[in-house]
Parts: sequence; structure tokens; C-alpha cells
Amino acid sequence: MKGAISLEIVLLIVLMLVAVFIIGSTLISTTQNTTAKIEEKSNKIVSKIDEYCITDSDCESGTCVNGKCK
Repeated sequence: MKGAISLEIVLLIVLMLVAVFIIGSTLISTTQNTTAKIEEKSNKIVSKIDEYCITDSDCESGTCVNGKCK
């Protein structure tokens, strides 16, 4: 009878480990996708900010016309 109880406990532990592995891999995948999307949006925002200027020294091209780099 002791062997049957031990086998049930081992099966329960294995099932719990599988569940933890599945949940963990899903969280990692979700985190990676979210990070990529946040990076993409941040880059878009930064590029929009770089378009605006106050003086010519704010622009890589060196020319600021009506608040935008030309």
C-alpha cells in the first residue's frame, strides 16, 4: 500500500511541475512580445520628437524651419 501512495504523490508532483513549466513558458513568451511592442512604440515616439526643433543646432541637417528639421 505504501508504494501506491508514493506513486500518486510522484504523479501529482510531476503534473504540478508540468503546469508550472507551461505557465512559465507562456509568461516568458508574453513578456518578450510585449517588450518588442513597447520598444517599437518608444522608437516611433523618439523619432517624432527628433523631427521638432527650436534652433538649427537641434537638427542633424542643421536647418530648422518653422519648428521642424528640414
